[in-house]
Amino acid sequence: MQDETKLSPERRNFYGRIRGKTLRASQKDYLAEDLGVPSDSLDADVRSVLSQFLASEIALAEPLAEESADNATLELTGAGQAGDGHHASWHGRIHDLLGQCTLCPGIGVRSAAGVALLVRTNDEALQQHLDAVISCLPPSNATPSVTISTIDRKKPGPRRYRVFCDDVPISAMSSAAEAADRVLTELNLQTVARTTDRFIFHGGAVEREGLVVAVLGSSGLGKSTLAAALVQAGWAYLSDELVIVDPETLRVDAFPKALDLDQTSIELLGSPATIASESRGRKRQVLPSQFGATSSGGRLALMVLLDAPPGTTGPSGAGGTPSSSIADALAPIDALQGVLLNTFAQTMSRPNALRDLSRLCMAAPAIRVPRMDLRRACEAIQHAARTTTSRTKPDTRP
Repeated sequence: MQDETKLSPERRNFYGRIRGKTLRASQKDYLAEDLGVPSDSLDADVRSVLSQFLASEIALAEPLAEESADNATLELTGAGQAGDGHHASWHGRIHDLLGQCTLCPGIGVRSAAGVALLVRTNDEALQQHLDAVISCLPPSNATPSVTISTIDRKKPGPRRYRVFCDDVPISAMSSAAEAADRVLTELNLQTVARTTDRFIFHGGAVEREGLVVAVLGSSGLGKSTLAAALVQAGWAYLSDELVIVDPETLRVDAFPKALDLDQTSIELLGSPATIASESRGRKRQVLPSQFGATSSGGRLALMVLLDAPPGTTGPSGAGGTPSSSIADALAPIDALQGVLLNTFAQTMSRPNALRDLSRLCMAAPAIRVPRMDLRRACEAIQHAARTTTSRTKPDTRP
């Protein structure tokens, strides 16, 4: 067992939090109740597990700032105490806190890959922004399986905005822009976590005549920019973040949130109108209708793996120096290697995931597109898509 006195200050802080030195008793009681174990048994069990985490370098936590007395309880200015003694548990106080707020349901329940989502907040401007971003997701009559709530405590400070997922606190931040980013990130995470019957890749997707091109790559390589440019060229928009594929039919479902674009990409695409104020977040959101049509889905016909030399990000503008390379067709084994790098872990938890993913790479051709200017990248992708179309029968089933 690792001795706490030998840990760095950052690790001692983390260690102490978990062991209960700064963990409120009500939180420990709630956790013990949820696990169905005596509260006093948690210390030894958690200490043992955490010691293993520290020894294996898993628990490399950043310093955790101590909560001030002002933030130690869940309360709202002008709203009274979050708990009145009737609910002694931490969970009960959170439930009371959410119940005290007038949380606007906005545009209502939306469906993301079959997951019924509700996003709500007591900040009217923030609700309008979030409603606009998710407005292209289809409405749902189902009871929400995920509810993401944001509370503005109306009290300036680092924890003014509190974000909850199904009554569980997940984050606190000082600004509405940070809260919006966190809500949208949680929406993605919940969609991924609850979509267990399909592959999920990190990328964008467009569709034409029933055939889908998926553009996969790590953050910053220009997936959203390329997806938007292809929509401008006549394709229909499916997603710029999650590519959700049925492993049996290769059908790609739509995930048509607003596109996240930085200022350079917005200028490359002709400066389309953005959602809400320019101050919300590092990137701005643009509705897909600014570029063209949207789609409800289609059959995966081509995978595009974005590649870039070290130190470069995103497609360059028309005035940049174009790459002399062209899009290279990939053998299935090479495609599999590239696709794995852009596959969410949830996909790999499926039974026979690697086998099914290999079959997908055999069924859908793949190309690698190096860094080049936006126009040439679109031309290379469309040329490869035309070649694919000539030998692939589209699947237009709903």
